[in-house]
This record gives sequence, structure tokens and C-alpha cells, in this order.
Amino acid sequence: MVRAVLAVLIAVAVLAAGVASTAFAPVQRRPVAAPKRAAPAHEIRIVVSGPDDTLMRVARGSSGTQVALHGKPFDHSFTEPAGGDGYLGIRVAAASARPDGTPVRCAIRVDGVVVSEKSAVEPDDSGLAQVLCTIPRPV
Repeated sequence: MVRAVLAVLIAVAVLAAGVASTAFAPVQRRPVAAPKRAAPAHEIRIVVSGPDDTLMRVARGSSGTQVALHGKPFDHSFTEPAGGDGYLGIRVAAASARPDGTPVRCAIRVDGVVVSEKSAVEPDDSGLAQVLCTIPRPV
């Protein structure tokens, strides 16, 4: 009988030790990943100016708009949504057949930084004083 009691006590001790070892096992900590930050929105500003006959064309992707400036500057800003990169395809062209000493200019700013700026006073081989500004893709 002593042997039976001793066997039960040993079995209980072994079971208790097994439960205790899993109950108090060291905690495996996983590294905490840094929270993902959304890409910031971008403020895009397009400025074009030139003499009275200046014609401007703004293209984004396959769509475009043509505007006669009539001597008034074009100054337009918009916000590109966070994570968007459609602004990288913007092209701005402006031309004048009679620059009369007034330069044709275009400038594109992204988040306040000039990314493209051109100016022309004299007609080129085509007979136009013309400029082309684009937003370059990052390298």
C-alpha cells in the first residue's frame, strides 16, 4: 500500500511540475513593427505666363486642356491625394508666336520646391517662343 501511495505522489508531483513549467514558461516576445505611415499628400502648383498671344496646354496622362492666356498669368494649385503619384505625369507647354520681348514662362512646384522651370524670349526654329515643363520621376 505504501508503494501505491508513493507511486500516486510521484505521479502527482510529475504532473504538477509539467503544469508549472508550461504555466510559467518564458514569454516569447515578437518584435513590434513600426506603424505604417501613409504617404503624404502633395501640393502641386503650376504657373504659366507670357505675352497676349500665349497659348498653354496642360496634360496629365492622356487628357489635356488648352488655354489662351490673353496676357494674364495662369496660377493653379491642387493637392494630390496621399499615396497618389498621378502628378508625376504632368506636362505644361506654352508658346507665343509674337513674344515682343515678353518671356514665355512655366514653372511647376511640388510641395513648394521648384521641380521644373523654363523661360523663352526668342522664337526657335519653329517660329515660336516656347517652353515645356514636366515633373520628373524620381530616380
